Amino acid sequence: MFSNETSGETTATVHSSPLDLVASAFEIAVDLDYASSDEGLAGTVTKVSEVVDRLQVKLAELVAEADRQGVHRVDGYTSMTSFLAHRGRMRAGRAKRLVADGRALRHMPETVERLRSGRLSLDEVRPLIAAREAHPDEFADHETGLCDAVETTGWVRDARKVVDYWRQAVCGPGDDRRRYEDRALHGSFTLDGMFDFSGRMPGEMGKEFLDRIESAMLPPADGDSRTPAQRRLDSLFDIVVSDGNRPSKPTVMVHVSADRMLSGEPGIGEIDDQVLGFSSIHRLTCDAAISRIVMSGDSQPLDIGRSTRTVPEPMRRAVIARDRHCRFPGCRRPVRWCDAHHVVHWTDGGHTRIDNLILLCRHHHTLIHSGFGLNGSGGDPKFTRPDGTHLPNSPPHRP
Repeated sequence: MFSNETSGETTATVHSSPLDLVASAFEIAVDLDYASSDEGLAGTVTKVSEVVDRLQVKLAELVAEADRQGVHRVDGYTSMTSFLAHRGRMRAGRAKRLVADGRALRHMPETVERLRSGRLSLDEVRPLIAAREAHPDEFADHETGLCDAVETTGWVRDARKVVDYWRQAVCGPGDDRRRYEDRALHGSFTLDGMFDFSGRMPGEMGKEFLDRIESAMLPPADGDSRTPAQRRLDSLFDIVVSDGNRPSKPTVMVHVSADRMLSGEPGIGEIDDQVLGFSSIHRLTCDAAISRIVMSGDSQPLDIGRSTRTVPEPMRRAVIARDRHCRFPGCRRPVRWCDAHHVVHWTDGGHTRIDNLILLCRHHHTLIHSGFGLNGSGGDPKFTRPDGTHLPNSPPHRP
């Protein structure tokens, strides 16, 4: 209730429902002048994103309650999904996911509390929802710990990795078998003369699937206007019709404790961003080119001084093992998009060795050569903007 008194006169009292207040706040936000706000444009974008995410969480909770009460049946809708698709004017896929999110969150009290407070985003929570759907009893026992781990990572993509580690540790080989049994490939001809197909498979199968496609892809020739997606499909087709001739074996980078791997005990490791049990790692690497990375000793030459500016492949693999992605602050572009960059440039006396090399994606590699600064070492880089101010550091990847 709002009351305004001026010159002894009282204006009409206005009663506003919570929804009216939300709508009024939205109208104010539409006309928001970020230039006059204390946060500036970057801060305003972040704040609005947080508010939108928390409203999405509230919407999911409301949808779950409406679904429980059967609100959709009052107007003859067959499901809450069809109700949302029509009345909410959204795609069926989004409506279905919203209903699924709402149903799952009813059984995830700790997760919901952190969503409401803004400590977790809905995108960070979706891997947790998938974990609960697959293993409800185990998830209930570990919900708080999983929320803590996801909140600590600070990256949406790492939330999936947290859940993958949990699945391997808690569910073991049984979860591998379940995911393997869920594999499928579907295809059909369409009326416009095309062929549509889709499929799903365990992560380690998907890793090998993509590796073999990409290893068979030739660099685009001059004038080649195909998109990356078109080139991948052409590569897949060439493999399928090649009469069994296989492309060159992919080189697989395995991040795992050597002692545990050799002991024969159950354990967990990573291949790229896929968290796998040792049995899956052995299966995936049995027909791949494998090279171990030695950070010191005589097995691989990791420091060749000033003899060349070209980064040898063994040294590049060692840099990849340390960095795992682009090291520019805020960037996580994968290894296949990155170059090994000299922190102190070779022409300025820099050595081609591990502590003078760092992974940068093509975009940020270009920025470093176009005004942005980089000092320090490969293990502890210091980035600066063109005006000399420092950017927050992005640490090496830690599994």
